[in-house]
Parts: sequence; structure tokens; C-alpha cells
Amino acid sequence: MAAVNFPQLDSWDMIIKRTHVTLGKIIKKPPLKPELLQKPPFRFLFDIIHEVITTTGFMQGLYTDKELTHGYYQDLPTKSLFLEKALICVIFTKGQTLRVNPLKILCGLEPERTNAFLQALGICLLEGYDSTTAVQRVLSGERPYLYNPVI
Repeated sequence: MAAVNFPQLDSWDMIIKRTHVTLGKIIKKPPLKPELLQKPPFRFLFDIIHEVITTTGFMQGLYTDKELTHGYYQDLPTKSLFLEKALICVIFTKGQTLRVNPLKILCGLEPERTNAFLQALGICLLEGYDSTTAVQRVLSGERPYLYNPVI
């Protein structure tokens, strides 16, 4: 049986620090607690995305009012689609490939990649990227090259 490699403590400290230095400069709630960043639950990610939209206007129009209500998300497919839209929007906005699978995020797998997504989101905000075109591309059903939808 192959050994599973987990990030070193120092590696996790650096991952969390990078998330704080980027996204943490923009949003104050929900608090970016290390225990939540190490295995981000859906509600935590939903609250981050909702806060980004309401406080910065980034990704404005990506979701309907109904989709911005946490109670709307009762099953895995709807939660996955919520995350997928945000991921693709950041990919289009930043012009950077993110190898993050919404289903793995929901299962708590690969939290370092989830943090990479949060860091990319933070960089978009810090550097003043405009997401308007990206939102329209996502809503029109466009997907990044070599992107495989999970659902």
C-alpha cells in the first residue's frame, strides 16, 4: 500500500498564511480560521463567496437571489454547481488554470487546492480584476479549455 503524503505543519502554516494575506485582507467574515481552512465545509465557502459578492461586487450577477440563499443547497449536485460557477468565474477572470474539483471540495479532499482557489479569488480582489465578462461567459455555459464538469 502506498504511503499517503500529508502537508507538513510548516506547509499548512504557509498555505493558511497565503490565504490570509490575500483573501483575508478583503473579507472579515466569516473569519478565516485555520481549522476551517484545513477542511473547508460548504457553508464556510458559501459564506465567503456571498460576502465577496455583497462587499466587493466581484462576481455580481453570477447567482440568482435564490442561489444566494444558503437554504437552497440541500444536495450535492446543487452545492457542486454553486462552487463550479465560482471556480470557473475566477479562472476566466484571472486567466489562470485552477485544478480544483468541486466534488473533492465538498468531500473535504485536497484542501490545499481549495485554498489555492481562495487565494486566487483574493488576488483578483486585491488587484482589482473586473469579473463582468467572466460572469457573462459562465452564465452563457462557456467552460475553460480542458475543463471537465463534474456533474
